[in-house]
Amino acid sequence: MPILYVNNFRGFEDTYIPLKDVNFLVGENSTGKTSILSLIKLLSDYTFWFTFDFSTDDVDLGFFKEIVSQNNDGIKSFDIGFFKEKIEESGEKIGFEFIYLSFKNQNGVPFISELNYIYNNHDIRVVLTKNTLKYKIIPINTDAVSQSNSLSFFTDWINSIKDSKKTGFSSVKNDILKGRPKSINFIKSIIEEHINPRDQDIDYETSIPIFIDDLSWTGPIRAKPKRIYENYNIHYSSEGEHAPHILKSILKSKKSKEKEGVLKYIESFGQNSNLFQKITPKSYGKDRIAPYDLSIGCFSN
Repeated sequence: MPILYVNNFRGFEDTYIPLKDVNFLVGENSTGKTSILSLIKLLSDYTFWFTFDFSTDDVDLGFFKEIVSQNNDGIKSFDIGFFKEKIEESGEKIGFEFIYLSFKNQNGVPFISELNYIYNNHDIRVVLTKNTLKYKIIPINTDAVSQSNSLSFFTDWINSIKDSKKTGFSSVKNDILKGRPKSINFIKSIIEEHINPRDQDIDYETSIPIFIDDLSWTGPIRAKPKRIYENYNIHYSSEGEHAPHILKSILKSKKSKEKEGVLKYIESFGQNSNLFQKITPKSYGKDRIAPYDLSIGCFSN
């Protein structure tokens, strides 16, 4: 169960959001649904971890003042983080990933000021400014972490970072940092290069911390529904025009487990919300791009 954390972000204060395989974000306008979807999309994109840019072709969260919560005066930073299981391509679970980032305002745009992550039973904390980088490593035992206690462990870890004093850090020379982009891999490599001999037995992590590896984003949906989808978008659209195609592809999939899992979540949502009872796709041809419709089964009186 992945967990997203946001603080001082678009009106969310110290908020933990556990995620399942299929998730529905429902609420009134301007309650943060699109902001959370956009952040999940951003954290699941390799490009973000090289640039820490909150405005991309797919996601535009804007400048610092547009991201940081405005309901409290004097806020100078916002925080994001996540917890997830690490799974190899073979499907084998190889541990957990914890990451926590803090951003401050630099010339109107978010600048990464803190990077915290756990790897191999070591809590690695990094503090950055424009021309400096400081770090320290604290032993931490993650052997007892499981899906059942992951939320409490993640919460305690983030609180320990917030409550800790910024002392006992080792510094990196300015000339090494000058003119270099502060990507996550660069930051990790700098720490590894400057580690003390007594810490050389640590096996450091330099992979990109993608939040969700296989992400399908079907919102925000502003596209108008159609009786029959003849001309439609099969690629991602910021207006959600690709959403019906994704649903059709999954519901007509020959992978029964995937289909059953999605159907279970969709029908459960429809019945709990009293919006619909079931959804059935119907294709008017055998081609992948053949016209189709999505029949919505409603409740009978």
